[in-house]
Amino acid sequence: MPDKSLMINAGCVGLDMGEYTVEVTPRMTLAYAAAINALEEAYFDDARPEGIVAPPPFIVSIEWPIMMSQQYITGLGLSHDTIFNDLVHAFQDSFFHRGIRPGDRLQVRGCVAQVRKTSAGAVVICRITTSDTRSRELVAEGWFGSLFRGIAIAGEAGTAIEPPSLRSEPGLEGLGIGSTRIEISRGLPHIYSECAHIWNPIHTERKFALQKRLPDIILHGTCTWAHACLTIIRAHAGGNPSRLKRFGGRFSRMVIPGSHIVVEHRADPTTQGVVHFVVRNAAGEFAITHGVAVIA
Repeated sequence: MPDKSLMINAGCVGLDMGEYTVEVTPRMTLAYAAAINALEEAYFDDARPEGIVAPPPFIVSIEWPIMMSQQYITGLGLSHDTIFNDLVHAFQDSFFHRGIRPGDRLQVRGCVAQVRKTSAGAVVICRITTSDTRSRELVAEGWFGSLFRGIAIAGEAGTAIEPPSLRSEPGLEGLGIGSTRIEISRGLPHIYSECAHIWNPIHTERKFALQKRLPDIILHGTCTWAHACLTIIRAHAGGNPSRLKRFGGRFSRMVIPGSHIVVEHRADPTTQGVVHFVVRNAAGEFAITHGVAVIA
């Protein structure tokens, strides 16, 4: 049941979440690449004449500070404690216009696109744009879906910007499904937290996770998503990250560190350049559903 003592302010629909500027450094992109085992030369050899590019899922590291901005949290009518205690990252859907490279100076902005009710709590969807401060070109557009468990909405649900739809089917069926198993080490959440600069104690502190009635620390949804993203690039884009134009999925079940995940993927037989995917945890449950990628 929703917690009547905590309420999402439905009037925050359309809220400007603020902006910030970030200078991308080799240290940032190399650390992120190492955390997700993206060791290809394009990501990891900064001595190359053409330099390196950040792995596409690095975009979540750029977007995260906006999701933690005081302007956003206050606009929702919540506190930082609520963000860490009750927020579940429900889905991530990213659109890539060009790669991010060390030396880029990026401006990141966010707005609250939608607030709606579910039986599990309140869903808040934010649109985050990342632009080059010099050329003003759009670098990436991200849609971040948050579920605030057990929290009600004060006011009427609303939409300022309609978010794009993910694939309607949660799983995969039919012929031609590829499968890639990836081992998840016990320490990966700690490495990812520091290299991606995305921290929540449920991912790294077992005592805290158990207090929140979780079975153990759990892997970040964005880390599972990043591993799936690399799998799709390797299997369907010839390893070329610049060909990836969209990557999105819904986070459905937990991944416990010290186990493994399996990325299942298949090119859409009816639409060229579209790839469908899901991720299963070690128990065979869907950790990511409704997955869709677009390859140029």
